[in-house]
Amino acid sequence: QRKGREDSEWVDVPQDSSFKTLRSAVSKEGIVEASLLMESPTVSDMADYRAVALLSNKRQTSTPILVRKIETRTESGVQYVFEGRSANLSITIASEHKPISAVVHHKESNKVVDAGVSETTKKGNFTIFYYIRFVLLPHTGHYTFRIKLRCGFEVISDTVEMRVKQHCRPPSTPPNTVLTKQEISATQNYIYTVKCEKEDQTFLDEDKKEKVCNTTTGTYTSQAMLTPCVHVSTERL
Repeated sequence: QRKGREDSEWVDVPQDSSFKTLRSAVSKEGIVEASLLMESPTVSDMADYRAVALLSNKRQTSTPILVRKIETRTESGVQYVFEGRSANLSITIASEHKPISAVVHHKESNKVVDAGVSETTKKGNFTIFYYIRFVLLPHTGHYTFRIKLRCGFEVISDTVEMRVKQHCRPPSTPPNTVLTKQEISATQNYIYTVKCEKEDQTFLDEDKKEKVCNTTTGTYTSQAMLTPCVHVSTERL
């Protein structure tokens, strides 16, 4: 049976695909174990539950058990990391029961490795993390954390996605120029731009002043060479 916060009376748990009840045989000590299996519980399933049994024509009820939702939140839905850098994927859970172990599953490679657990400054909050010291392209993909709590429950987190970016080889600096690098807003790419070193210089080719790096492939959107700068003479012949 269950009793939610808005309920005034106990009601029987429906027997459908979401709930399944199991009952053991009566032991020598006269004990019966009852279990309730909940498939993908929702917020509406957070309530008090109890077992009701008829033993020797006598109705008996167990002590209620309160089922609470354990909050999980990711630090970032999608995390972008350059190849060769370090990365730290993490989630935070709020639970009165301390995690005793955690693993992270990488969907694309189907690998499961141990994850770290640390308590935050806020009581009852725990950070579950997976640290990668040297990121490579195969690390790209979707990660899910599985956390076992001391009470026996297992928590499965939302998916955290990591996308590995690739650097383009820096272009050579043309004669009489200064090369600058700048991130392009609203994208994961960056751009190299040349400027003339001196005010009395001008570009040899006005259409070849920029080179954009596509970090998805680590290649430039244009293979054209950057233009050098040349001196402009103001002397009359």
